[in-house]
Amino acid sequence: GLAWYQIDDYIGDPTSEQLILGKMRGTPDAPSCSDYPMGADCIYSDSGSHTVGGVAFDPVRGAVCLATGDGAGFYRAEPDAVRAARFDNLSGKLLCVDPDTGLGLDSNPYWTGDPHDFASRIVVYGLRNPYRFMFSPEHELIIYMVGWNQVESAYRVSSQLGGYVGWPCHGVETYVTDYQYLDACQFDPPEPVIDSQYQYDHVPENDYQAAIVGAARFGAAYPAWLEGRYIAGDYRNDWVRILGTDAQTGRWFDEINLATGTDPGNPIELGAPVMFYSGAGGRIYMMSFLSGVVDGFNIGTIYEIRYEDPTESGPILIDGGTGIDGQGGLEDTVNVDIARIEFEPIEGPLTFAFDCGGSTVDTQSIEQSENTLCRWDFQQGTARVESRGFVTHTFTEPGDYQVSLSLLDQSGAVLSRAERKVTVADPQFEARLSVTETEIPQRNLAISESFDIEVGVLNSGAEEPFCAIASVMEAASEIVVRTISRCKVLPTDATSTFSYPFFFTDPGNFTVSIRFHAATSDLPTASPTAYLGGELLGQLRIYSRSGSNSATDSPFDTLSNDAPLIERTTSEGSGGSINLWIMFVLVLYGRLRMAAES
Repeated sequence: GLAWYQIDDYIGDPTSEQLILGKMRGTPDAPSCSDYPMGADCIYSDSGSHTVGGVAFDPVRGAVCLATGDGAGFYRAEPDAVRAARFDNLSGKLLCVDPDTGLGLDSNPYWTGDPHDFASRIVVYGLRNPYRFMFSPEHELIIYMVGWNQVESAYRVSSQLGGYVGWPCHGVETYVTDYQYLDACQFDPPEPVIDSQYQYDHVPENDYQAAIVGAARFGAAYPAWLEGRYIAGDYRNDWVRILGTDAQTGRWFDEINLATGTDPGNPIELGAPVMFYSGAGGRIYMMSFLSGVVDGFNIGTIYEIRYEDPTESGPILIDGGTGIDGQGGLEDTVNVDIARIEFEPIEGPLTFAFDCGGSTVDTQSIEQSENTLCRWDFQQGTARVESRGFVTHTFTEPGDYQVSLSLLDQSGAVLSRAERKVTVADPQFEARLSVTETEIPQRNLAISESFDIEVGVLNSGAEEPFCAIASVMEAASEIVVRTISRCKVLPTDATSTFSYPFFFTDPGNFTVSIRFHAATSDLPTASPTAYLGGELLGQLRIYSRSGSNSATDSPFDTLSNDAPLIERTTSEGSGGSINLWIMFVLVLYGRLRMAAES
């Protein structure tokens, strides 16, 4: 819901709550908005997420705006999510209302003439989980939508014209999910679907989870070449990037990887960014959610993003590469050649595979940049090795080694360098680990259907800790398409359970296996070292549904689509007066948490 609270010396008074939107609250007897009469002032919260995201004042109309999610679950294609595309509810929308009453405004694009109508409060609809949004200096709405298991996206929408983003039936994710087969989605878009301003696919890290949490635009407080660019972040993958704008399409693209908190080669503790904000003079502030722990509680931090002139303070490092030299225009000043080192033990305790494939030269990957080589230095007096991707190296003895990578152009000049410490363990124990039971779904599974594989592992005396890494390979080609690592300290002579969540984007037959590695620490993020063996678990068949879906193992319900769409109108009108209190969002059921399951 949306409520006013009176503030005294920076402290909110909970007894002063004045709800203006979402006044109907769930009870044990009536937990869902579906339990109330049609038209009730209620915001759906039928799952652990996708309820209320951000709140902001409209700087032009004096309205207060609220982003709401679809209120549905995220484990399967749910017919309830279709309410985001309908005008008979407040969910899956960007709402702008009178700050005193919570009623609609005649300046909203779907104004019906009655401020009590849901449509009169709607500016944008067809949203899944718009966790953050902002107004641009041009008074455009920029909405950052946390996706499901495939795509994160952002949208640039006229606050006067509004529009339809397309979730769940016509959006950027629809055609890689089972929503395309849902009976309730078999209708034409009510109006042209707004294209994304920016989007990116999920990556294997963090079990393919991701959550875009917004951006802010650089202002006059920064150098001229940065002014007008955006800084964006991902909560789950813990990165911050500078976004450029394509001159031809007007869409954003990843221009500079500013910081990655999970990259050991660039250990900046971002602490899970959840919000960006443009303040006075165009200064940018970032709020993180997990910056540390005090007395057992997670704490957050607000950071100011500053620019330091490298001519005075030295270069700004970007993922181990060279950075901004502070002179001239962007084309002459930003070196986006980035060297990245990835490695994994593959055989015995001493042999590792190294990969430079994640490196980039002038924003292109190593595979795309045909004139670039990777030069490796493994210490120990060994000769340097050059490659364009994978190399293997066997160390002569256990220890800590500083492995270096240099990206070379045709002339042999170094474009960028990176170093990473590699710990080569000496396993002073006999590994006696074995899979005792495996629970793999014994039925055909559809693409984008999430499920878990449970593995029971018996430890009969192996020293701890260790990591169990599950891999999925195409059965015919044996190409690995997915890996998930789980690291634990195991009790001796007891069976422990590992759970591996999976989903697939393409149909086919797949083989599931597990490998055991010794680890360097007992932390969940422990890096594996010595290889201890592996076992084959079984096979899966993933298929793609077609038509309206007749599979008996995953029946879909239907949802009527008889709620009329409201014809958009344009008119001038006042948004109401600004109350002297401070506006806050009250998250009734979610306790301000991210939809990091996406």
